[in-house]
Order: sequence, then C-alpha cells, then structure tokens
Amino acid sequence: MEPTRPQAKQTRKQRGQFFTPRAVAKQLLQLASTDLGERCFADLRGGCSVLDPACGDGAFLEAALDEGWASDATALTGFDLDDTVIAGPAGATLEARDSLRSFSQLRGGFDVALGNPPYGGDGVRNLSRGALSRLGRDFETWRVVEGGRPLRSDARAADRLLRFPIATLFAELFVGSVRPGGVSALVLPESFFANRRDGPVRAWLLRQARLISLTELPPNTFAGAGTRARTIFVVLQRRPSVLRAMEDACAQDPPVRLRRLGASGFETERSVEDLQRSYRWDPGYHDPAWLDPTDLSRLPCRRLGEFIETLAYGAIRVGQRPRLVSAGGALYVTQRSVADWGVDLDLCPRIAEEPPFVAPRFRLAPGDLVVPRCGRGTLGRNRLTRFDGSGDLCAVVDCFTDRVSLVGISSAWVLGVLRSELGWSQIRRTFNGVGTPNLSFGEIRALQVPVPDDATAVEAERIWAAVGDGTEDIEALRALVRTAIN
Repeated sequence: MEPTRPQAKQTRKQRGQFFTPRAVAKQLLQLASTDLGERCFADLRGGCSVLDPACGDGAFLEAALDEGWASDATALTGFDLDDTVIAGPAGATLEARDSLRSFSQLRGGFDVALGNPPYGGDGVRNLSRGALSRLGRDFETWRVVEGGRPLRSDARAADRLLRFPIATLFAELFVGSVRPGGVSALVLPESFFANRRDGPVRAWLLRQARLISLTELPPNTFAGAGTRARTIFVVLQRRPSVLRAMEDACAQDPPVRLRRLGASGFETERSVEDLQRSYRWDPGYHDPAWLDPTDLSRLPCRRLGEFIETLAYGAIRVGQRPRLVSAGGALYVTQRSVADWGVDLDLCPRIAEEPPFVAPRFRLAPGDLVVPRCGRGTLGRNRLTRFDGSGDLCAVVDCFTDRVSLVGISSAWVLGVLRSELGWSQIRRTFNGVGTPNLSFGEIRALQVPVPDDATAVEAERIWAAVGDGTEDIEALRALVRTAIN
C-alpha cells in the first residue's frame, strides 16, 4: 500500500527520513529469519506482536506480514511522527506519534521491533527543555561510558542530548520495546558500527541483547529516496536479563553472522570477542578478502606506532582563522598543497606566526609525512606525501592534515609502503560510512609496516629525492616496496 500523500524528498531529507524499498525490506526479513534459526523463529511465527516505531510508508510492516512474522495485520503496530506518509496493511494499528517520547509506554510491550529509523535531520533539537529532560530520563545510551554503563545526568546533560545521534536513541528504543527473548531488527548507519566513539553504546547493546547478525547493504539501496548513505541491518535478541559486564557476552555468546549484499558480497562469522577487540562491527572491515599484511611480506612487519615520535593535526578554533600575511610568517600546509612529489609550497598560504595556529607540535620538520585526513577526495586518492623543507620559513599543518614524525625507520620507505598495495589495502579497510572517512590516530598507529634492511632504506631515500626533482615517478617507490617484500 503506497502512502496517499507522498512527501517531497527534500522535506524527508531534512527529517532524516529515507524509506526502505519494499523488496529490500522483504529480503532483509528473509535473511533475519535464517539468521535467527528455526527454533527461535518458530517461537516468533504466528501470534507475535510486531512494532515499527518509525514506519513511514509501511514497507517493513508489509514484509512482516508477507514473511509470516505476524499471523494477521491486527498484530502489527506502526508509529511515525509524520502523518502525511504513515501507511501499512489494512487492519494494522497506525498512529501519528513520536515514538521516542512514548518510550516509557512501549517498554517490553512487543515480541518484535523492526524497521528503518531516521538517521539525522533535526533530531531532538526542536523539543522543549521539559520534553528533553523527560527524554533524558527515559534513555540511557546518550550517557554511557566505556563498558556500556550509563552515567548519571549532570548540569550539561541537556546539551549532550541535543547533540546525540537520533539513530542511536532509536536503537535503544527498538531493543527496549521488546520483551525478554524478543527480536529487534533494524537498519542503522554504517558509522554506528564502525566509529570508535560509538564503542560504549555497542557495549551497552551487548549487555542488553545478543547480537545475531549484521548485513551490509549496497550503497545504492536508498538512492531512489535521495541518499547513498551506507547502512547495515542488525538483528538482536533481547537477553532474559541485563549482563553485569560486556565481557560476559564475549565469553558466552555464539558467533555473529556477517555478510555484505551486492556484487562484492560475502558471508562469514566472527566471535563477539573479535568484534570488540577490533572496535569494528561493520561487516566490510571483516571481509575475508582482506589479507593479513604479514602474509603479503617476507620482511618482518611492525606497527607504525612503534616508529612514531609525533602525530598531530593543526589547531582547531571554532569561528577563528589564521591571519594571512603577504610576507614572512609561516606556510600553512593544507590538503590542496599535497602532491605526489611532496608539498607544493606555492599552494601554501602564509599566515602570521601566532598561536594557536603556529605551535611546535604543528610545525613540520624535513622528513615528516603529511597525511590528508578529510574524505575520499584526498585520502581516497592515496594523496600521502613527505615534507622536505621550506627554506627559511617554518611550515605548519592545518586541522585537516596530519603531521607524522618518524624515528628509527626511513620515512621515504614508509611512504612507499603506505602508497603500495600492502599499505593502501590497510587504509581502505578502515574507511567507513561517515561523511568524511579518515584514519584516526589509533588506526594510523596500528598500520603494519615491513622493516627494510639498510640498503633498501637508502635506496628508498634516493628514489624519493629523484621523485622530488622530477627524474623519477612515485611508481618507482612502489616498485621498490613490491620487490623488497616479495
């Protein structure tokens, strides 16, 4: 059943609404049935109550009926904040309602909660202070810390909640609205499963529910709705009682099924302990096609972090920019100035040597690596380079560019490794669905680098010098790495 008053795509985008194609909803519930297993799904089949707390045009409610998750439409309940789009099978309970503000009435009231909640939009920013305070009391995820335990509210609680991702509040709602043993199955942004900062919330989930499966959807799944957001479908089963510690889940839970749909699809399993140890739940990170760097190199590999003396990006000051000068000052190294052969000093603006933008920690030294960190447009083209000096002027990195100072290893060799298949495959593996995919400091330090002998290191420096004066190409450095490690 299509909604009778379709909403403009732009308005839906503002509210973070991207409706699920019906065929996709049906496929995902078929996969969830398989992942839950015959015994678990048999307990749900027939007579169970199903909730979609952000039902939109009812695609998941219809799929639940078609796939036998409910015996008839009267077992289906759908809520949505927007009464212009709400729809579902005839006989279902459909209501224009703010599910988040109704959480206390929904707790434990259903056997199944499924759907595709909003990811962004205005979130809870339009709520009054009183409504925001009540929401803060009802939800825990916005105030959890390492290990998945919630903190008490404080004077800054309202400001924190205003900035908190609405998709994460919905994840808590989905889990909390089903009975013990009930199932939650929902689509969430890939970033929720890939970002280290969401680790405490993922730990909170593990204490509340058993993780059954994670399915990565193709990037074009919601293209017709106006977005190419990368998303993951997660299936969870609520525990009989909350675990005292997240580590208990690592010890007792069975492996989690991971898959990617589409042309480069795969299916595998990982233990909860593996997922937690890697800080990544996104299936793409655990693709069996990724090779262990140590399997690609005959040279011994070590973590890049063992050689890093300084790792920093430039100063960030909201609403403040460095003061430009016409002569003297410092060169401001930005992503635009990063070239295959080094830093293009002619593209670096001159700024006054004033704090906070000019400070020892941000100042480049000859031999430092320069790593653009903002998005696939730079990092995604493997735009990594080395700084080799700027004459009498000092040079500092901006807030979108990392300075990596190394000791105990040739930085030319490391640059060649990072720009080789061995290094680049490690970098690509860390990309996730956030707006500007980048490498965190922890991920940079974790990169595996083969350790060259002295002669190879000297040759790497010679080749890099030749790249700088235009007599060699960066491919020569990659070729040296390939020869040395094979």
